[in-house]
Amino acid sequence: MMSDLVQRLAALSPEKRALLEAQLKRKGQTYNTFPLSFAQQRLWLVDQLQPGNTSYSLLLAFRLRGALDVPALERSVSTIIERHEVLRTVYPTVRGQPVQAVTPALAVTLPLIELPPEGDRTQAVQAMIEQEGQHVFDLEHGPLIRFLLVRVQPDDHVLITNMHHICSDGWSLAVLTREIAEIYPAYVRGQPSPMAPLPIQYADYAVWQRDSARDAEQARHLAYWRERLLDAPPLLELPTDFARPTVPTARGEVQEARIPLALAERLQALGQTEHATLFMVLLATFQLQLSRLTDQHDVVVGTAVANRNRAETENLIGFFVNTLAMRADLSGNPTFRALLTQVRDEALGAYTHQDVSFDRLLEELHPTRDLSHTPIFQVLLNMINTPTMQTQWGDLAVEIVAPQEGGAKFDLTLYAQEDAEGISLNVVASADLFTGARVQEFLRQFIYLAEQVVSQPDSPIETFSLVTPAAQVVLPDPRAPLSDRWEGAIHTVIAQQAERAPTHLALVDPTEQWSYGELDQRANQLAHWLVAAGIGSGEVVAIYAHRSAALVWAMLGVLKAGAAYLMLDPAYPEARLLEYMTQARPRAIVAVAPAGPLPPDVHAYFAAEHAGHVITLPALAAADQHPLASLPTTPLAVTVGPDDIATISFTSGSTGRPKGILQRHGSLTHFLAWQRETFDLVEQDRHTLLSGLAHDPLQRDIFTPLTIGATIFIPDPEQMGTPGYLATWLRDQAITVTNLTPAMIQLVTQMPPRAAAFHLPALRRAITVGEALKRHDVLRLWDLAPNVV
Repeated sequence: MMSDLVQRLAALSPEKRALLEAQLKRKGQTYNTFPLSFAQQRLWLVDQLQPGNTSYSLLLAFRLRGALDVPALERSVSTIIERHEVLRTVYPTVRGQPVQAVTPALAVTLPLIELPPEGDRTQAVQAMIEQEGQHVFDLEHGPLIRFLLVRVQPDDHVLITNMHHICSDGWSLAVLTREIAEIYPAYVRGQPSPMAPLPIQYADYAVWQRDSARDAEQARHLAYWRERLLDAPPLLELPTDFARPTVPTARGEVQEARIPLALAERLQALGQTEHATLFMVLLATFQLQLSRLTDQHDVVVGTAVANRNRAETENLIGFFVNTLAMRADLSGNPTFRALLTQVRDEALGAYTHQDVSFDRLLEELHPTRDLSHTPIFQVLLNMINTPTMQTQWGDLAVEIVAPQEGGAKFDLTLYAQEDAEGISLNVVASADLFTGARVQEFLRQFIYLAEQVVSQPDSPIETFSLVTPAAQVVLPDPRAPLSDRWEGAIHTVIAQQAERAPTHLALVDPTEQWSYGELDQRANQLAHWLVAAGIGSGEVVAIYAHRSAALVWAMLGVLKAGAAYLMLDPAYPEARLLEYMTQARPRAIVAVAPAGPLPPDVHAYFAAEHAGHVITLPALAAADQHPLASLPTTPLAVTVGPDDIATISFTSGSTGRPKGILQRHGSLTHFLAWQRETFDLVEQDRHTLLSGLAHDPLQRDIFTPLTIGATIFIPDPEQMGTPGYLATWLRDQAITVTNLTPAMIQLVTQMPPRAAAFHLPALRRAITVGEALKRHDVLRLWDLAPNVV
């Protein structure tokens, strides 16, 4: 134990103590080398893997008001560095292993910068603080502590301090300020330092930690953590705004909020009823929020402990802080009170076994390593309980003017600290993953959830909502009645676009282009043919489909005749198409020429019922030679209402037999205005037709863009399954809006082996529907189209 070391040193005779000091002095003429603590070793490794990472800098600035004695302050800092060997330690490699090397001395100067009288001085100081925060420390050569003194006015200064985390932590910053507060006034008065010699140094702690890692007590602690973290999920999959990079940067997104005093007191009281601390209540609330956001019931959150539970370490500067993994099981929909009890017991167990360094634990557990995220947990809750910073250094009034941290070490870190006004909350989130708006809403959700759990602790956790009042303003109310406004028939709305801009491009497929005027006129001619064939309002027309411009011609022609269409996909089995026909009983068939001849049984069935009522639509280039060319291009006087049937589609049916679904005209146009406004769809957009020919989303693919005057682009159906084709096609056509199923996302993002990487900068909207959307599919799409929403 470290206390044994202190006792042995105190028991030395004066002669042996003098001999020991002489030996140490001779060693100090070169280097005193020691092993790294486990935590230091991790930071050293991070520095090797991510050179230039500034997220492990502890930056702090003090506003000093009053008459400043600069030489006394400089001497005070030098004394502290002399007292704490860790502040003059560097980390070279000896025989392939990093070591702590204590240098015999470190010359300290306080560079003094005097601000000019003109300009915004507050902004100038902040710029200097931010610039210092970008300094990259050299662990091998040092120094690992820096100071900068800025004179704002003769009696107004800012002292900027910057230390690498490998030699310090949050508690250490309080030790630093306390020692300055004691030493500086003495030096101003011409008195010696009042500080008593330190009984041990940080290097002694590192040696003790390494030695104790092999004892029986450590083995017991390790066994506890192995059991608690067995089969823990490797990643907490929070919803993000950006795809997770392979190697994250240290860029942090910082947002603040506050739990008001009244709510803080109620949270404290709830904890007391369950013999839980305020930290435990906040942790339970936090894990509940994370579970709801990720839909994961097994949630692991990290938390920091000072790890100074021995008197010898309380007054040392050094990297002592340890991290504990807190695991919660939220399955089974427990009440919040039951969850709090579970979290309390988990925390007490973790505290009992906190003497195992987290970095030592990683060595033992060997979790799967992935440079894109931290192991074991990616989210941390830090309840700040470090000693209070001194606010008076002799005659100087001291104010902290800069945050201690701004870089992101984890996906998300929530700092909480009690004060006279409640609980201050500060989130440092990875800017690689999150926008400021999302982090702000995260804080609002946390406070809103805290209000609910403290009011209804015996309610099941699934009854609590994350929809904050701010979100309710934006999100539609599912209980609100829907508008019954009738936009008009879909073909009428499209005809209005044709009248407004007849030459504007409506359709582009691999072989031809159609203007709005051409599409409207050809659809009118088909409607005239259908009516002449005796197809009246409310009757059904089958379309033997093909993914081409003529498909849209067929659909609009049927609707303009007042009929409803049934889509027949040639890719479906013939028996299934025949089942559709027998249920829907169409009066005519409109075939798109590239689809090929009708299947024999389908043709035979239809010929027996409606011989002659079959027409094949050619490509636009041959349309003038088709019999339809002689028919009028003007619209028919056919009235269609919102309750008239527009289309018939089929589900697979729970019994195995296809089940017909009737879709009204009213539903086709009901959400058009909402889609335009919500997704910011404009006439200049370039849309895709990728949906299955017999699937409901086909209506959205076609009718949404045509009602706003946009252009639909249609890929080559023979090439759609080729890896890399769709992505290349989307890029070449400069597509801006696409509707995708999750399966189609996988197809779009599938690239052939060794294909050159490229992006889709024009793609700005991807609207998904269908089966469950998986996170990794979204991330793959973001990698391909970084601007898509």
